[in-house]
Amino acid sequence: MGGDRRDDDAGAIAWPGFVDILSAVIIMFVFFVMITAIVMYVLSIEFKKKLESENQQKVSEMVDSQFKAQMQEVLSGDVSIDELKEKFEYEVKINELDQQRQKLEKENTDLSYEVEELHDVIDQIKADMSQSNDQSTTVKNENLVIMYSKNDITLSEDTEKLIETHVKEFMDKNKVKKVKVRLQSSDNPNAPTISVSREISLARSLNARNVFLKNGVEASDIDIEYIKPEQIDESYNWIKIILEKSDE
Repeated sequence: MGGDRRDDDAGAIAWPGFVDILSAVIIMFVFFVMITAIVMYVLSIEFKKKLESENQQKVSEMVDSQFKAQMQEVLSGDVSIDELKEKFEYEVKINELDQQRQKLEKENTDLSYEVEELHDVIDQIKADMSQSNDQSTTVKNENLVIMYSKNDITLSEDTEKLIETHVKEFMDKNKVKKVKVRLQSSDNPNAPTISVSREISLARSLNARNVFLKNGVEASDIDIEYIKPEQIDESYNWIKIILEKSDE
């Protein structure tokens, strides 16, 4: 029992000393790191100044050597002051012309990009026009469906004739002289916004509406409708023409 107590006392005495030594070592290490960082920072600044000084010296030496060579030509009589002046002016003009050349090259490059973009736009317009001429139509449940390309809103001449024929056949079949028209289109979830989708659908519906107006259908008998996203032939770009008997 007595021996254990002495060991505990010795451990209790030794432990604070160990902590003090460890703390001192840590403090010395941190101090060493700080000193090293400060020295490296100072050395980097000095090295940077040295590089700048050497670069300035090299430039000065190049200018001095060029100036000395030119002055030597003047002193030796090989070149007159006026000739040297003309040479300086010529070099300045050469530099200005070179700067203008670089500017023109950049402008030509920018112009080339603009021309390429313009060609792309023209090609896209041609593609849209060709797609509008190849519009497809189908009859589903006695309703005429017009399929459009992505952003196409126009009707081809063939499509307009099909609309007129469809209306005539409906009137003959039902023995009526007047019809009501519902122009139905789907919201497109792939459009940037619902507003964009509605604007495209409205433009398509108005173009179709004009065909009916030209064929004697009254504006009050034509309704434009939007429905929730619905695909026809895996596409949202369509208008469905629904004909109904007029009450009159």
